[in-house]
Amino acid sequence: MARRLLLSLGLVLGLAACSDDVNEFDRVSFTSPDMQAAYQQIVDSGNYETLEHITTFRCTGYCGDLHELAQLPNLGSLYLDKGQIRNSDDSKVVDLSELPNVFDFHSDGFLFEELKLADGNRLHEIELVGTGVNQMDLSETINLSRLTIHQSTLAYLDLSKQFDLWKVDIQHSDLKVLKFDIHPDLLYLTVTHSPLSTLNLEGMPWLNWVDLSDTRIRTLNTEFNLELSRFIANNTWLRTIRFYQNSYLYRVEMKNSRFLDDETLFYLQNELPEDVEVILE
Repeated sequence: MARRLLLSLGLVLGLAACSDDVNEFDRVSFTSPDMQAAYQQIVDSGNYETLEHITTFRCTGYCGDLHELAQLPNLGSLYLDKGQIRNSDDSKVVDLSELPNVFDFHSDGFLFEELKLADGNRLHEIELVGTGVNQMDLSETINLSRLTIHQSTLAYLDLSKQFDLWKVDIQHSDLKVLKFDIHPDLLYLTVTHSPLSTLNLEGMPWLNWVDLSDTRIRTLNTEFNLELSRFIANNTWLRTIRFYQNSYLYRVEMKNSRFLDDETLFYLQNELPEDVEVILE
């Protein structure tokens, strides 16, 4: 009899424990049906024992009210793909201000107009492809190391406080103002297909790769970029450029550079070291 009671008690305790686990996941809910479906897919996968183990969230479709993701305490990576923001207040903002622990944010083909971030956020990587974003304040982002923005109406971007940047890739944007300061770790810089007309590279001593194709930049100083090895500027408005301090340079590509003055053309064709490949056509 005593043994039967112990077995029954163990069964009850086991069911209670399972109930607690289920209730932990059941307590999480989202206003957006697509957010709820994405969460349910995570739960149904059976790969997570507790909410604390969920570190990545991916939503496709009409996703919104992202502050509700704070229910996942260890969320680090967020992906929003193939859809558009749909908040309860009808705003077009991807608001991550209540998610200070997210360190990777990726968006591909997901439409929104503004990215709002938490003060002192931990974002290391931001990737925005085909989002239509036109407003983004990164002044409180202190650990950003990689930034990718493709197909955007963004016209102004201040990266002056992003001292940990090592790669910036901005393509097909309306960017007219891009602010830099001191970026000792920046190795790769791509800014193409934009109306950008001025750019200061002075604070990038380790810059290795630059691509400024299809911009309106007229002049550029590379004398502080001592590690520069590859320079690309096809179809730009550049009038003059020199590489006197760039001893590691091995390739210069400036196709369709119709605004280069005669002295610069002569310099590029005749005065660079023989081991530098120069492509002008």
